[in-house]
Amino acid sequence: MKAAQIATGGVVARTHSLSELEGMLSRLGVTLEGIKTRTLRELERLNIETRYPDALPGAIPAEYFTTEDAEEAIVVAAGVVAAARSFLG
Repeated sequence: MKAAQIATGGVVARTHSLSELEGMLSRLGVTLEGIKTRTLRELERLNIETRYPDALPGAIPAEYFTTEDAEEAIVVAAGVVAAARSFLG
């Protein structure tokens, strides 16, 4: 998504928020086909909790997230990458 910003001459955002990046791209007139803001938010919610062992009070990511959660996140992330690649040509 940041590569798409660069390709359109936009300023690269200093954020990890996928929905925020999508909004910035939208304001530049860029739409990543097939990607919904809701889907980005679902993936985004996994960002901190899966990376930091102390992000989930009383649990660790391995105890909280399932294999199905991981598989779904991989599908969504692959869709984001595919949409960005398609835009970039």
